[in-house]
Amino acid sequence: MRLRYLAGAIGGLALLIGGCGVPTSNSAKILQVPPALVLGSSTTTTLPGGVATVQVYFLRAGRLVQELVPVPAPATIAEALLVLGIGPTVSEANKGVTTGLPQTPQQATITYNETNKAGVATVTLDNTFIGMFGTRLIDALGQIVYTVTASGQAKKVVFQLNNQPYDAFLPDSTITYDPVGRVDYAAIAPLTTKA
Repeated sequence: MRLRYLAGAIGGLALLIGGCGVPTSNSAKILQVPPALVLGSSTTTTLPGGVATVQVYFLRAGRLVQELVPVPAPATIAEALLVLGIGPTVSEANKGVTTGLPQTPQQATITYNETNKAGVATVTLDNTFIGMFGTRLIDALGQIVYTVTASGQAKKVVFQLNNQPYDAFLPDSTITYDPVGRVDYAAIAPLTTKA
C-alpha cells in the first residue's frame, strides 16, 4: 500500500527529530498544519479515517493507465505528483505498469506551483528531465498532464525547469511552450480508466 511511504517518512523524521534536541512526549499530540503549507485543492474522494484518493497516471503497453491511490486527506495536486514521482508499486509493476519518469539514479521531483484563473497549472520539473527525449519524455509529460488535470482544478499545464519555460514534446512530434492538455496526449490516452 502506498501509505507505506508515508509511514517510512514519518519514522525517518522521528529518528531525525529524536537526535536534534526536540523534546519528546509519551502521549500523542494533535498538530495543526498552517493553511499556507497545504498546496492545491482537494481532488476526488475522502475516505473514513482522514484518507483520500488521488488519480495518478502510469504506463502500460504504451498507454496511460489510471491508478487510484490512497493518500492522507486532503488530497491535492501536489500529493498526486508526489505519488507519481515515486512510481508504481511492486504490485502494479507485476501487472506491467511502468513509468516514463526518471527513477534511477535519482527519482524525479515534480512540483505543482499554482493554477491560474484560466485553469492553467504551472508545474516545475527537476534536473532529472535534462537530457530526456523521444517517447520516454512524451510519456512522462503525458503522465504529468493527465495527473494534474485529473481533479478538474486545472485544464492545461505549462512546464518550467530552472525557472525557465520548458517545452512540451507531443506525440505528433511537435514541440510547444503553450499550455498543453489531455487532448494533446490523446495518442497515449488510457483505453479505459481502470488499471
